[in-house]
Amino acid sequence: MTMGLFFRGAFLSLGALVVGFLFFMVLFLFYHAAPAVREIGFSKFFLSDLWFPVDGDFGLLGALFGSLALAILSSFWAVPVACLTAVFIQFYLPLFLQPFFKGALELMAGIPSVVYGIFGLTVVVPLMSERLPPGPSVFVGVLILGLMILPSVALMVYQGLLALPKEHILGVKALDLAHSKALFYVYAPFLWPTVFVSAILAFARALGETMVVLMVCGNIPGMPESFFSPVRTLTANIALEMAYARKTHKEALFFSGALLVIATLLLVGSAFWARKKAAFYVG
Repeated sequence: MTMGLFFRGAFLSLGALVVGFLFFMVLFLFYHAAPAVREIGFSKFFLSDLWFPVDGDFGLLGALFGSLALAILSSFWAVPVACLTAVFIQFYLPLFLQPFFKGALELMAGIPSVVYGIFGLTVVVPLMSERLPPGPSVFVGVLILGLMILPSVALMVYQGLLALPKEHILGVKALDLAHSKALFYVYAPFLWPTVFVSAILAFARALGETMVVLMVCGNIPGMPESFFSPVRTLTANIALEMAYARKTHKEALFFSGALLVIATLLLVGSAFWARKKAAFYVG
């Protein structure tokens, strides 16, 4: 009984420490971002894409647009392909090949993002520069980010397929339904919350990614002129300039970080809502 109380207290203390550290980190970020809001104002942050700190221009519209565009577009193509990949492995691939494909996805999910960035920089960017210069662009960022988040989404959806109620699977087999009909009419109510959560996590990872966008997107401040133009994101902006930023410039970068934290909180809230929906359907 004493050991149980000890471990319970230890785990509660560790949990409180983690939550306290997170709270402190968020408070620290917002504390240092507040002077920039007072001095620059929300309107200049969100209504201008001019980012020239030396001249006192701190418009984040271009970086904010770049972050959202890359995250949305990469998730838009990667999530459906990942879902189809998971369905293919579970229902259409021979049993003896499933572990190999699943292992390949796990390997891809574990590859560091800088490796994807190297591939994009040395292979995709040169190919694009020959056909649609300058090469580094929104398109390349969307392509590489999608490749990076695809394996994680596919694995989550695959685990969701494995967790389907056995009685429904047996019912589908008894009725001899095709996999396509069973997926849409029988499995979908149980599977869509998993797909939704995986899509949110994919979007969050793409939104917070730094190395890939630093290496393949060009890092030109301002609004991109087209889908094949360079772009800079909030994360790349922070990584490139925080080391030498001073005073208002540094506070503006803290504000960029605060925007990313707010976006993350909204995404976590959406994932929590989807998880409650999943519990409702299962229950």
